Amino acid sequence: MSQKLLVVEDSKPIATVIKQIAQSLHFDVVIVGTLAEVEDVLSRDTDFFAATVDYALPDALDGEAIACVLSHKIPEALLSQVKWMM
Repeated sequence: MSQKLLVVEDSKPIATVIKQIAQSLHFDVVIVGTLAEVEDVLSRDTDFFAATVDYALPDALDGEAIACVLSHKIPEALLSQVKWMM
């Protein structure tokens, strides 16, 4: 049985890259793009070895998905975009 990775990412290109890398490492991947989808998936299944979580989602602009995933004791890597201004 493969380990499952939860990918919380609203950008399809970024989610696809993460999925391809994870699958090359023989992980099963579940991709969600909103906080509502995160909550739905985790209400049915919390057997993820880890998650990658985008800080801002369409329905969770202030990192709410981070707290949701952590509340299920799933280790996560946070993804965020930094904008530099000069």
